[in-house]
Amino acid sequence: MLQINNKSESNFSICFGGSNEIEAESLIRTLEYTLELINYAVNEKEKDAYIKINVKGTRKGSFEVQLMALAGFLPTLITPSNIDLAKTCIDSVCGILNIKKHLKGAKPKSVTSKDGCVNIENLNCEKIEVNLPTYNLYSEKSDKILSKIFTGLDRESFAIKQENKSKVLINNDEFDNMKKEIVLDKIEDYRIIKNETKVELSIKKPDLTGNSQWEFTYPLKNKIIKSAIEDTEFINKVHLGDIVVSAKTTILVRLQVETYLDEINEKVKEIFTIKEVIEVKQNIDEQLKF
Repeated sequence: MLQINNKSESNFSICFGGSNEIEAESLIRTLEYTLELINYAVNEKEKDAYIKINVKGTRKGSFEVQLMALAGFLPTLITPSNIDLAKTCIDSVCGILNIKKHLKGAKPKSVTSKDGCVNIENLNCEKIEVNLPTYNLYSEKSDKILSKIFTGLDRESFAIKQENKSKVLINNDEFDNMKKEIVLDKIEDYRIIKNETKVELSIKKPDLTGNSQWEFTYPLKNKIIKSAIEDTEFINKVHLGDIVVSAKTTILVRLQVETYLDEINEKVKEIFTIKEVIEVKQNIDEQLKF
């Protein structure tokens, strides 16, 4: 087994409101899925890290399990962010639990992102703000795990505490909403560069009746691209049969290229949009100008 010496620790408690006692089956199931959610958060943040949860004790006054999260990673993976990996992951899990609580069993009314922060408005027009990494941690997979935490849980409340302060508190009357599966659209944190160029494209696969993307040969990069066409005059003439396109047809266009770059400036994707069709060329002798 690979020896991992660098560790990050964080103490926290899971509190079950109500009686000092709890059914063993309910405790085991709830802990299992809570710890699965924490493990998911660790792997999403640092794929080569591992997480271990130790039980430190219990406390009366309802039923409280005192735990320690121990995250480990290789020496080569030490960064300012993963030194506090265990605490960060507990915070993130509490964050997505609070998102689920805020949504009240329904998809959000609106989601807006700016400067690394995401504003989520629920159907009651109530808003909360979370950081972008926490929001994107709320995926279909994490939502399914989260929903299982509250399946069969019959307590007055469920809470996670750090340093004797509640990071998240879910009351019994909110459990049904917590069990409903809700998928949020991921927000990509990309830098976008937009450029326009005048270029002649060869038509590969047109849409002669609808408004879907067309396929073209892009000579500048010698590859096949898909592009939407925003020139409604051109589209209407194609649909009416006023312009006939074939494998020999080329079009001179004003093409917008959106290039998406990640945090290390590597290209993630490109989106092509034809803003204007300037000229349609059927062959060397026949052409139609707009």
